[in-house]
Amino acid sequence: VAVFLKNSKIAKKNKNQTQQLVIGTPTAMVHKTHVDTELKWTSCEGNDFEFKEKLGQGGYGAVYRAIHHSTGIECAIKTFGKGGMDLKEIKGEIEFLRKCNSPYIVQYYGCVEVRDNMWVLMDYCSRGAVADMLRYSPLTEGQIAAVCFPVLSGLKYLHSEGIIHRDMKCANILISAEGHPKIADFGVSIQDTTSGRADGAKMGTPLFMSPEILQSGKFNRLADVWSLGITAIEMAEMKPPRFKENILRAMYLICQAPPPRLKNEGEFSGNFVNFLECCLKKEAQDRKSCAELQEHPFITKAIPSFRRTILTMIEEKTRESEAHNEQAKEEIRAKRKNN
Repeated sequence: VAVFLKNSKIAKKNKNQTQQLVIGTPTAMVHKTHVDTELKWTSCEGNDFEFKEKLGQGGYGAVYRAIHHSTGIECAIKTFGKGGMDLKEIKGEIEFLRKCNSPYIVQYYGCVEVRDNMWVLMDYCSRGAVADMLRYSPLTEGQIAAVCFPVLSGLKYLHSEGIIHRDMKCANILISAEGHPKIADFGVSIQDTTSGRADGAKMGTPLFMSPEILQSGKFNRLADVWSLGITAIEMAEMKPPRFKENILRAMYLICQAPPPRLKNEGEFSGNFVNFLECCLKKEAQDRKSCAELQEHPFITKAIPSFRRTILTMIEEKTRESEAHNEQAKEEIRAKRKNN
């Protein structure tokens, strides 16, 4: 059976073929491999895809940009070796991705078991992560607000679905070719409980963790708000607070010291400083919710032009990277000439 993946806008019928079943994304991804209602691809030996480049590497495995042969559509494939992975954890991430249907969340296309590996197929965000844009310079306040607005929309959606992300940071905010920021990586996400609290292992990235996670492991969705505040400082200063500290010392300070602030606070607007204060309250119940933060002046001022701001940011960061690459080439040529 030929299959379109979820949300396809064109489900044409061919009189000479079996009727196609619309069950997933992206538009026009047609293949001859069976895909069940759980979006699990079967009878696939991996030949449906061509791996083009490696996008990243982690303890779990690697992420690649790949092309679906029959349509030419790009996707990101997260690979896991079955022998060394926690199947329960991977299935948990897949389950969270399957539940999400939001333009602010990286889209899940399905999973494939290929010999001793599992592939998770996802939306390919060609502009990379926000973290990549901090390589040579920080973001401006306007750019930070423009990124935070859709991220708040994504977190608000997740929280409405009872999902706590638990690992919000610049590396997990990806930007699509069209300039849409999207939340990615649900490897340590957890389902919120009906009581509004969740008990879980101390997982995530320590420098971005909220005090309550580090102290007791008991937390609710407002832990993501703390992480967003740290992420905003990361965008402003290129690194999260206390990144130079020994990790155990940093974790101690997160719990015991006052909330972090911008190093050169006087150089930033009062709206931005107050936005961070609303996110970085030591007591979770004192923090603003994502819905409330969307109404903050720091965010509302950015909303009318946030897409244009992000596209301009991409152009500026691309030129900046090209200039540094050209400078590096010139330095190499000069060294070779001198030698």
